Amino acid sequence: MSLRHARRSPFGRQPGIGLIVVTSVFLFGFNFGLEPYVYLVADEMPARNLRAYTMGLSATTSFAFAWLAAFTTPYFINPSELNRGPKYGYIWFASGTIVCVFVYFMLPEVRGRTLEEIDEMFRMGVATKDFPTYVCVEVEEARERATMNVMALNKLADEDKPTGEQVEHAREIKA
Repeated sequence: MSLRHARRSPFGRQPGIGLIVVTSVFLFGFNFGLEPYVYLVADEMPARNLRAYTMGLSATTSFAFAWLAAFTTPYFINPSELNRGPKYGYIWFASGTIVCVFVYFMLPEVRGRTLEEIDEMFRMGVATKDFPTYVCVEVEEARERATMNVMALNKLADEDKPTGEQVEHAREIKA
């Protein structure tokens, strides 16, 4: 459809086809790569009392920027408006580079961590590059206490306890 209504180019239809292919590859990569990451980060990173607020804020921001891109893109590529054509991709390249640098340096790796461990690391001010190797003190102490409690309960269960007999019919003995 877009190729049919595009103005004639001295280069033929190849630049238009290339633009559609590159845009499709970008959208596929974005929708299956970076876009879901927003919701994962908004759900796992904040403290418990801020989780719902952060999730709502990230969803709102995501939808606002999606609307902004969908609304302004036709003006950027339309020959009778701004007529930027494929040069419009430079805006996305710059913004994508900024986002990738931010994600790489500012968002920590939390694979294999519990929400309590993540909360502790943020509370202790651990640098994002140190998240994978940091040993959580509070969580380890809680695990040790839980292990000790389980061992104590098992020890109580294994002890010899007095046993009783069940008596259904007893005769009264007179002295």
